[in-house]
Amino acid sequence: TCCICGDFYVGETSRPIHDRFLEHRQAATTPHKHQSNGIACHYLEKHKGILPSLTLEILASGTTNTIKRKIIEASYIKKLKPELNNKDECEQVQSFLL
Repeated sequence: TCCICGDFYVGETSRPIHDRFLEHRQAATTPHKHQSNGIACHYLEKHKGILPSLTLEILASGTTNTIKRKIIEASYIKKLKPELNNKDECEQVQSFLL
């Protein structure tokens, strides 16, 4: 979640959450180097030149199965409609629900 405006991103990972969060923070810190990242795009468009302030909330955990994680992610994206997920990503993830 962007602490500046409250917009948020929903994602899944099999990797350590700390590592993934640091990647998103890096994208927000140097958005011009990560323009395909939703959080980087957000900082370029809405908070250019402002130091990033992000928080993390774990919505679900405990599965190592990739398909199950993608389905859980897709259901949260469909339910919560996060502002920072890009449309291509949303369509790809939501396809797991069909």
